[in-house]
Amino acid sequence: SRYPTVDHEDFELPESVPLFCLPFGVSIECWGETTACPLPTFSTFVLTGGTGDKVYGATVTFYEELP
Repeated sequence: SRYPTVDHEDFELPESVPLFCLPFGVSIECWGETTACPLPTFSTFVLTGGTGDKVYGATVTFYEELP
C-alpha cells in the first residue's frame, strides 16, 4: 500500500519510491528470545524530476514482532 492512497492532481507519485524508502527490500528475521530488536531509523531522500522539480520524502524503518 502507499500513502497518500491517490496522487495529488499536480504530482503523480513515481512507482520507484519504494526503492528509496526500502533500498534493501523487506526481510523476515529470526532472533533469539533475549535479543533486542534494532532501534527504528529515520532517513530522508529527494526525488528530482525531469524538469528539475524536487519532491522530498522521509522514511521510518522499524521492526515488529510477528504473531
